[in-house]
Amino acid sequence: MLQTYEATYNGEQFRWINQAPPKLDKEVPVVLVMDVEKTAIKPKKNLHDVLQRTRGAWGKGKTLDEIDAEINETRLQYEEVIAILNFDLMDTVAGWQLHDIGHQKGLIEGAREMLLDVLEERFGIVPNDIIQDIHTVSIRDNLKQLHRQAIRCPNIDGFEEMLSYTKNFESGLTGFKD
Repeated sequence: MLQTYEATYNGEQFRWINQAPPKLDKEVPVVLVMDVEKTAIKPKKNLHDVLQRTRGAWGKGKTLDEIDAEINETRLQYEEVIAILNFDLMDTVAGWQLHDIGHQKGLIEGAREMLLDVLEERFGIVPNDIIQDIHTVSIRDNLKQLHRQAIRCPNIDGFEEMLSYTKNFESGLTGFKD
């Protein structure tokens, strides 16, 4: 006995219209009857036609001009965010505060280098503990005073005594002696 099943075929698979045939463990012959005029290759639609036909498929229908306007608005918002994120730090109070901190640190480091240069020029090799102690001095005026003392002191031991006074001064223990 023969049974008829209707399906559409897209070139790769069948899509059953009413009732699917029972699954079989063997291949069965299939006769395909098709209307050749309806299956002729259709010309591709241009993007404008496709968008016009599908507009509103996912919600409220929009024209191409409305979609274009939304894209432009989103692009402008993006550019505003980028402009905000790419701001100049120096346009802020925090930026100037950071600049001043960096400037002060640079001045202090420069004063340390000049002090070490004078010590090396006057006394030769500078002991490591003196170098480490100089790097703990954090007040620029104290470094300037030590620079003067390095020029005046007759020997490295005299300078080391003045450095000790400075370290104690910065620790709040005693004053600096001239």
